[in-house]
Amino acid sequence: MIEIWEYKHKNVSLLQGKKIHSIRSPNRNLKYWVILNSPTHDDLAFVKEKFKLHPTTLEDISLSVTRTKYEEFDNYTLIVFKGIEEFKNGQIKTYTIHFIDGNNFLITVCHKNSDTINALRTNKKKLGLLMKKGEDFVLHQIIDLEVDKFLDTRDKVIGRISKIENIIKVPSKNELNSLFRSELIISKFKRVVESTLEVIARLTKPTENYIDNTTIPYFRDVYDHLVRVDTSLMNVTDRIYSIRNVYLSITSNHMNETIRMLTILMTVMMPLTIITGFFGMNVKLPGQDYMFMYVIVIVMMGIIGYILYLILRFTKLV
Repeated sequence: MIEIWEYKHKNVSLLQGKKIHSIRSPNRNLKYWVILNSPTHDDLAFVKEKFKLHPTTLEDISLSVTRTKYEEFDNYTLIVFKGIEEFKNGQIKTYTIHFIDGNNFLITVCHKNSDTINALRTNKKKLGLLMKKGEDFVLHQIIDLEVDKFLDTRDKVIGRISKIENIIKVPSKNELNSLFRSELIISKFKRVVESTLEVIARLTKPTENYIDNTTIPYFRDVYDHLVRVDTSLMNVTDRIYSIRNVYLSITSNHMNETIRMLTILMTVMMPLTIITGFFGMNVKLPGQDYMFMYVIVIVMMGIIGYILYLILRFTKLV
């Protein structure tokens, strides 16, 4: 589906029907915002012809998944941006938005429904104010709102880690598995943030790339938000390492305590086992016929056990 917004004579309007195919090359007083949502082959051919897109650009925007990138061409700049679709059940889903920013035109291509683009296209007043300043401010508005989702996702990830920190109080395998899953989530999220930082960094530098340099301070603000997200993820990663080390220390201490108790038990039982084994042999032993011999053996075992207990207490092993 293709949708074209035109800014002309200080008014913004949606082109429909034949007007879509009659658009001419944008000039100083005419600006376009072209929205391609799940574009068809005809839609792609249309924008290629009208805006003289390079074949490699056409190939990029025809793909629903591609790497984040920033490329400058003779008559436009291509930006591939990764947005956060949702964070649900411990999974981060992303989607790709392609921006083609040229001389008084902006093309956005998305193969999935974008809440950010839908919110802007349905707010005609807001869109008019942005188009009045330039189509580059539409680009900034979309990217800025998408980066706000990065901040929301960061807060949700941090909240998830805060819950897992209870592992320190009650360590369990389920909590450890949740910790490993969270580490994978943060790793994926961090890759998205770092690749986006590279693109936004290019937009914060003066250049002759058809993007108005007056937007640089605005993109610097977006860049600052992303840096804060990246720093927060680094801190969360350190927290995960700390939690994991605490978990391993707790489980190691529990294991050592268990082994210590078993060692003490075996130390006490070993002499008693020797005695019972000795008198349990199927051979004739001195005093075996004495009727109170079993009492003597039991008393002897008790005395030996008590002596071992006193020795262990003296050495502070129990």
